[in-house]
Amino acid sequence: MVSFTQLLAFDDAGRSLTFCEAFYLCAQIVTSVGYGDFTPARPAGQAFIALYIILGMSIVAGMLGIVIDEGLNALPFLLPFARNENVDERDRDAQGNHLDQHALESREWDAILRAILPCALSCMIGCAFFCNYPGENKTLAQAMYMSAVTFTTVGFGAFHPLTQAGYVFGAFWMLLGVACTGNLIMAVRGYIMCARLAPRQKEPMSPDILQHMNRSADGRVTKLEFIRFQLLFGESCDIDAFDDASQLFDKLDTEGRGFICREQVSGMLSQATIKDDTKQPQEGPQ
Repeated sequence: MVSFTQLLAFDDAGRSLTFCEAFYLCAQIVTSVGYGDFTPARPAGQAFIALYIILGMSIVAGMLGIVIDEGLNALPFLLPFARNENVDERDRDAQGNHLDQHALESREWDAILRAILPCALSCMIGCAFFCNYPGENKTLAQAMYMSAVTFTTVGFGAFHPLTQAGYVFGAFWMLLGVACTGNLIMAVRGYIMCARLAPRQKEPMSPDILQHMNRSADGRVTKLEFIRFQLLFGESCDIDAFDDASQLFDKLDTEGRGFICREQVSGMLSQATIKDDTKQPQEGPQ
């Protein structure tokens, strides 16, 4: 702020910025909107701005992200989901039961609708200000276009604030709009990921299905074979990963008891360590 208002020269006029303009420029840099209506006029100022952009976006934006995150957490009805909630908890209902695919997609769609509300509200506030405040004089189409360009941080700069009050309002408005748009993008991403990771619909049980399950071809499906088929058919894991895990278990179960214990694993690790030590070349006297 001090550099922008006292030391650096901006635009062709070579003047320093007012406090409102400097605050507005800082908000542009932090949100990466970058309208381009205020640019340094001299090489020294350009070098300073370049350094400020790198440091400002990494430090200030990080701190701002924490503040915005805490603020949104205080308004859970605007969030797609709570920030401190893990994936497994989000996939359960109030009774702790896993939600089916339809319920999951319905919940993610509701999250999108809730995230649209603050974006639309921010856009309406911006349109009302820039269409009616004296000196701004933008049409409704221009104000909506400016909102889209600002909230997505594209920042073409064809339309931007023109008054001192517009700079102050625009600074807070772009911070709010960018945060709400990011929240909406997270909600849309959650819906897409939910749809992509949806397991295939299970087929009804039949003798043919049991035949696919029975790898040993003895006419009896074990619990392990049943679980293996359900995981692979539902695309919860791939066949190579499952077979690798099965082979590792067989390797650890040296006595064929069907289970492994801590002593077996510790013993195998000790033997492996001894073998590695014996493979190392011994340095003898020259």
